[in-house]
Formats: sequence, C-alpha cells, structure tokens
Amino acid sequence: MPASRHPTVGIVLLALLAGAGCVSNEFDEAPIELACAVGIVRGHTQADVEQVARLAEKLDPLVKALVRPRQAAPLRIVVVPPHPRQPAEATCVFESGSHDVWVRSHIAIRTEPELARSYLLAHELVHWHADWAWDHLPIAVEEGMAELVAGQLHREQGAVRDALLGSLGKHVERDVQRMLEVERGTERSLDLRSHQMLYWVGKKVAKRIGVDRLRSWCEQAKADGLGQLPLDRFSTPH
Repeated sequence: MPASRHPTVGIVLLALLAGAGCVSNEFDEAPIELACAVGIVRGHTQADVEQVARLAEKLDPLVKALVRPRQAAPLRIVVVPPHPRQPAEATCVFESGSHDVWVRSHIAIRTEPELARSYLLAHELVHWHADWAWDHLPIAVEEGMAELVAGQLHREQGAVRDALLGSLGKHVERDVQRMLEVERGTERSLDLRSHQMLYWVGKKVAKRIGVDRLRSWCEQAKADGLGQLPLDRFSTPH
C-alpha cells in the first residue's frame, strides 16, 4: 500500500501551490521506458520520458550534494497524465517493505505543467534522497527543506513562489507551532491555506537553520536513538 507522499510564470506557480507532495501501479503501467545515468524514467510519450531523463541527470547530483544520502538508490520516475488519484503535480511515493519499513517506490510527475517540471522534480528528489536520519524532522521542515533546495536550483521560480506564498500574510508564532505539530501522513488532509502555510513556515525554518545544521541534528538524533526532534528547537531562533 502506498504511504503518504511528499504558459505563464503565474500559472506555473499556481500549479506548484497545488502541491509537490510525497499512487501505485503507475510506474509499471507506463509503456515507454528509458534508462539514463541516474535511473529509469517511464511515461506515455517518448518526448516526456526523454525530457524528464535529461532533467534528472542534471538535478540528481546537485540534490545529492546537498542532502548527502547514505544510500543513493537509482531513481524511478514516471511521467503520468492527470487523473483523480494523483491530484498533486508531483509526488514521491513510498510503499511498505519488510518489517514495516517504508521504502521508496518511485517519483511521479504530471505531464502538466511542463514548465514547472524541473522545480517540482528538484523538490521530490529531496524527499527521495532524504533517507536514514532525515525522518527525525517534522514534516513541515522536510517539506520546507525541499522547497529551499528547489528554490536554490531554480531561483526565478523560487522567488515567484515565495512572493505567492508570502501573500498568505506574515505568520505569527502560533502559526509556526501549529505547522510544526502536523504529523507525518496527515499533511494531505490540510485545507489549501494550511497546506500552503506548511510549506511557507517549513521553508522559513529550514532557511534560518540551514541544511547542514539540520543534517547534523538528525544524525545526532539517529545516533542517540531518539524519535522526532523536539519542536522547540525549530521554533526558537538559533
């Protein structure tokens, strides 16, 4: 069973707001397959598959250099047409493996909006490579880190997305606390504004703390056998 998942610039960014979030047989059902330097890309048209393969080859080493995964599993990406089971523009799909351990299945990216593919793929690659200790982060901070990395690799789209998310208004401490308290697997049930706020707050926190310090905290928590990092660590300036 799958688990919860991670035109004009305006249209593209509105599509991004619909969600880069982390369904099931779509990878195996796609009829066209292309092996590339970083894994396998499948889809329903040769053009889609080739374009996404090129993007993956470009983006994957950049994301890995920032996230530093312990195990670099080959990518499995599928470009899928819009359908009701896949409301997000892109998603990283996890499935239950042995001993109830969630394992990465594939990244699904929609055929539309084509101009947003690179940003969305960069976001989902963060979730794909955030293995080992990264799940000690609250989901808001992991989503924020994915937004931060995608924005660094695509500064123009990142800036426009920030402006769009910033239209939510200045968040206050209770907004930060409420978003940090969202449990993994429940973020998909948030209303649209809260879902946007999750990304916005998470990115602010991830940017303030920095990817390197977040990684250090997670590695220490893993070594100490702890669960999720305490929320006050993220709500208090460092």
